[in-house]
Amino acid sequence: MTNNKTLKKMIIIVVIFSFILQGDIFLYSQSGNIIESQFEEAKKEYRKGKDGKEIFYKKSINRLNDIITIVSEKGLSKEDRHIHWKSYCLLGANYERLKKKKEAKSNYSSARQRWRNWVNQLKEKGDTQQNVIPKMGKRPPNNIDEISLEKLKLAQKYFRGKKPSTWVPVLLGAAAVGVIFYLLLKKSKKPEKYTLTVTVGEGVEGSPASGSYTYRDGENVNYNYSLQSGYSNLTVTLDGNQVSESGSITMNQEHTLSVTSSANQPAFVTDVDQVTVPEGGTATFRVKLSTQPTSAVNATIGVSGDNDISVQSGSSLTFNTSNWNTFQDVTLSAAADIDTENGTASIRITAFGIPDKEILVVENDNTPYSLTLCDEEGYDFSEKEKTNPSSGDLHMQRILGVMSFYSDYPAQRGITTIGHFSGDLIDVTIPTSGYRGNETAQTGHVYIVPDRNDNNYFIVFRVVNITSNCVTIEWIRKSGD
Repeated sequence: MTNNKTLKKMIIIVVIFSFILQGDIFLYSQSGNIIESQFEEAKKEYRKGKDGKEIFYKKSINRLNDIITIVSEKGLSKEDRHIHWKSYCLLGANYERLKKKKEAKSNYSSARQRWRNWVNQLKEKGDTQQNVIPKMGKRPPNNIDEISLEKLKLAQKYFRGKKPSTWVPVLLGAAAVGVIFYLLLKKSKKPEKYTLTVTVGEGVEGSPASGSYTYRDGENVNYNYSLQSGYSNLTVTLDGNQVSESGSITMNQEHTLSVTSSANQPAFVTDVDQVTVPEGGTATFRVKLSTQPTSAVNATIGVSGDNDISVQSGSSLTFNTSNWNTFQDVTLSAAADIDTENGTASIRITAFGIPDKEILVVENDNTPYSLTLCDEEGYDFSEKEKTNPSSGDLHMQRILGVMSFYSDYPAQRGITTIGHFSGDLIDVTIPTSGYRGNETAQTGHVYIVPDRNDNNYFIVFRVVNITSNCVTIEWIRKSGD
């Protein structure tokens, strides 16, 4: 299709210029493009005289033969077949100029035959004589004189009409050339403006923003993009090809710029990986998110393992785009039990769309301390050291062969016994009254005495063994709250 169009343009231009330039054939290439340098060279040769004209005519013959070959191979529509016989006419004219009568006669004969064929084809397809003659001319030329610019008959109004003005073909040819070149130039002319289409996804900031922009041909457009907090994997593509995060685009064609990213998946962050909770007490750890979430995150804190360990506060936490980087407290508690083992549990932090986070919790069991007090000895439980009888929390003395405990506190802050108790000392309830100056030591019995260094704490102890002048006890320090 493209070759036929090119051939058509090429032959039309050759024939038109052959009439305009004093009947001499214009140099033309097979591809359909005018070879300016060859034409200028040939014209110079033509002006030199006889020898120069001979060179010009020979070159013209070569070009015409090229055209006829292409026409024969590709074929022409009925509107363009007159180009074929006119090419043979011009060949005959050039051979006649070169005084090659045999070749001239052969080409004139070919021209007449093609003229007759085309006239017959037009008539067979319904064209009247009135239509045929303007397209073909009354008859083909027989010699060089009949195809000169002054005498060539291009059209007739009727089959036997008057000769048209010789300006008609000149004007028609000039107009045709102008139209052809205008169309060719219009087709090849680049548009003066181009469109840049930009698409920017979530989590990206920069310019230009999403939209369509129009720029002049050759104008440079700068772009620059970066990630917002909580996003990663910034990808910038220009016309489907990945490019850098910033750069410049030359607007010499339509362009499409696309920018994408992916939202980061937040994770839970804790200030510790393991928490130790004293038996009967509490401990706190803290939680936040690693990156800003795109929406609110509702976290739940659960416990599995030792049943004595539980979440006292902070079992539900909410993180959003403003507080995601601020630690929130979770308080754990460990209930007292009768064993002496350090229980363990696992704390699991969960939320939809976020990986679980686990930390280890260890219960620090209240294992009693062991102590042996002999006659006339005292003990300071805060300092964990023996003292003289007058300076400790608890004193030991033997009265009539019986080992007794006493305190130098007033009676309301002295010592009391709650009788025999075989459970964990942490479970002992601190009485609000019943304190006396002294108590008899009895194996297996539990006693309570205030810690004189801190009135909020008491010493709970159990008698383990009694000898003639010493008593062995186990004890813990317990809050009275």
